[in-house]
Amino acid sequence: EMIDVSIGKIAPLSTSNFLSLSYKKTTFNNYKTYLKNTNNFSNWDSIYKVLNSDYNFNLSELADYINEIGFFTISNTTFYYLKTDEPHNASSILNHINDSTETYISEKRNYYKIHLDNLFQLLADKLFTENKNYYLSTGDYFIFASDTTQLHNINSSLEEGNYLENNSVYSDYKINQFSE
Repeated sequence: EMIDVSIGKIAPLSTSNFLSLSYKKTTFNNYKTYLKNTNNFSNWDSIYKVLNSDYNFNLSELADYINEIGFFTISNTTFYYLKTDEPHNASSILNHINDSTETYISEKRNYYKIHLDNLFQLLADKLFTENKNYYLSTGDYFIFASDTTQLHNINSSLEEGNYLENNSVYSDYKINQFSE
């Protein structure tokens, strides 16, 4: 199945590298199987259970709504992102782990802090090594960073329309990514 890479709609023109992966419920289930086969499941499962009991947060339910997961880097700062076709449902699930004492409003955008700093490691492990527990949502995307200053900088790029998809090299890449 061919999946359209859509990171160019959120990553700024100054992006130096990126990784964009299709993500489905089966991806999540395969990841759990991988953890079981490598004897790493018990630690992951204990975190999963604590999140469910302490915050009523169901990681599996969030995985149901994810279509794409990835990261992009700008000036040595890496951002993680999730894409969903159902942002309202994904937002509702993330609200369970939001730290309500740390919601930041900057101009027209809300930045949120979640109680969990390793969300991406729980979804895809070693692909995501940094802790990112602040996020903003824009359309179908949730962009995660280490702090609100980084989110503000990304938000400025988004508002200015400086997207990677406007770069001719990236456009050529997209056109030729599935050519034989």
